[in-house]
Amino acid sequence: MVKQARKLTKRTTIEGVQPHSPDAEIHLLAVMFNSDEGLEKNRQVIQKVLELGIGENDFHSTARWKLYNAIVNLYNRGDPVDMVTVLEELKRTGDLEYVEKHLPGDSGDPFAIYLDEMLDSEPVASPEIAESYARIILEYSKRRFALRELALASQEADDDQTPLEAIADRLETLAAAIRSAEEIRPEAVEPEDRYSFPNINQELPLEYMRVFKGVTEAPESFHFFGFATVAAMVLGRSVYVMYPRKIYPNIFALLVGRPGMERKTTVLGYAGEMAEAIPPIQTLPAIASYEGLLEAMSTAPGGKELIDPARTLVLMDEFKSLLSKARIENLSNLIPQLNTIYDCPDIARLPTKVSPVTVERPFLCILSGIQPGVIEEAFKTGDIHGGFAGRWMYVIDRTDECIPRPPAVDIKAWNGIIKELATVRDHWTKERSTEIKFTEEAARTWDTFYTWWKDQNPEAEMLKALTVRAPDHVLKLAIIFCALDRLDQIHQGHMDDAVRIGSWLMRNAQRLFGEFGESPVARVEKRVLEILSSGPLTRRQVRHRISGKVDSETYNRAVKNLQGSGMIEERQVGRRKELIKIW
Repeated sequence: MVKQARKLTKRTTIEGVQPHSPDAEIHLLAVMFNSDEGLEKNRQVIQKVLELGIGENDFHSTARWKLYNAIVNLYNRGDPVDMVTVLEELKRTGDLEYVEKHLPGDSGDPFAIYLDEMLDSEPVASPEIAESYARIILEYSKRRFALRELALASQEADDDQTPLEAIADRLETLAAAIRSAEEIRPEAVEPEDRYSFPNINQELPLEYMRVFKGVTEAPESFHFFGFATVAAMVLGRSVYVMYPRKIYPNIFALLVGRPGMERKTTVLGYAGEMAEAIPPIQTLPAIASYEGLLEAMSTAPGGKELIDPARTLVLMDEFKSLLSKARIENLSNLIPQLNTIYDCPDIARLPTKVSPVTVERPFLCILSGIQPGVIEEAFKTGDIHGGFAGRWMYVIDRTDECIPRPPAVDIKAWNGIIKELATVRDHWTKERSTEIKFTEEAARTWDTFYTWWKDQNPEAEMLKALTVRAPDHVLKLAIIFCALDRLDQIHQGHMDDAVRIGSWLMRNAQRLFGEFGESPVARVEKRVLEILSSGPLTRRQVRHRISGKVDSETYNRAVKNLQGSGMIEERQVGRRKELIKIW
């Protein structure tokens, strides 16, 4: 063990590889600058960091430590923290020359460019996010201290003159350092507020949420997505953003909450009531099959001439039932077809020998609910890697509200929201199909978010698959916010709120599926896909190529799951059937 420790210590010393995270140091400094919410929010962020007691030795970069110290000095004097005041403070302390030398940018005024790049690295600022970065820095600081203690223990063990008691004391110090580092590991810290629905500034969604304040026990995030889904239906295909194809504002949203506690059904009920009050939206309670969905979207219901069936909102109490249907063999095309219709093709069709079903300009939104404990049971690996899971916005929230005698909904406010949505509908119906563009400020915010998103989870394939459509989600929300204001350009306020919610949705997906385990069936699914990548094979041939023993039940379930999620198909080739990989 001493030899291994000595080897590690020598490698660390010779190569100069000290445990540290430059990204955490940069992001922490970025969130400590003035946030968009103003001076008070900025002081809350800095106060949270100071509570953790970060010192000079905790930063790996001395230059970044000096920058941190300048921010803290300004905070202690009650001064605002921005680029101008930080530069002046570095001049005052005599540290500006050192910082400019060691924190260069790419061109021009090096340090100013470095500050610009640093601030662009963190689109979201909050005390909770600052704490997570600070804890990462502290953990690496503790690791560096432990390595130094390890090096000294190794040297003392080599020295025959060192008493054994001294070596024992050194090892005890090392053990204490390791325990200390373990106590502050960032992954062990998960502030509940980090997952709280962000504050937004959009007038009509806020008014909708206010209508239900103190009326239902459902979280405000659930009501927001109830409203956003109906607003998307009101807009339909009348507005879009080029990305590079047309992105329309349709939404697949999944409310994740405990049974009977977060009132998912209540939220769906109010969303349906509002949608039905604003023609031409059609509402459906479930999806029995893709063929049944297209039939409903191709024919106006009797006695409802104002309804446009192609514009359909599905409100399902239990999302798990949809996935259960997709596992049935004759409904195995359900998920792949929902993937297609989510992208708003010009025509959705289901060819049959007797009567082909065709829907022109389909626009489908789905709002559903599920319990957090059944997510892993409901979703299969193929649903994730096949793209279906990534199309959903995961709205995870909980409530401790207790309203034994809820008051009635404010009908005047309720009718006012319906009237405003009808006005928005009429405006965009008159304008017809409109491309929504960005203002320069909104474009910069979008670019920052997109770059930040691109850097997330570069090695985690499952999380990448789950968040691959996060930019789409942000754009859809930004379109809704912009169109509700009857503007044809997304402004800074629209994009800021869309980015906040989009980042929150990404964290929800990571939180929900972060520990999504690979069951025996999931492992077989993965192996089947790998085998079929080289070409079609029969069921028997695939099974023979799977290494290790796989029982018939596990193998058949894996194949059925992959068929249900549209990852593979079984086709007749001559006299035999072969499995073919689709995705």
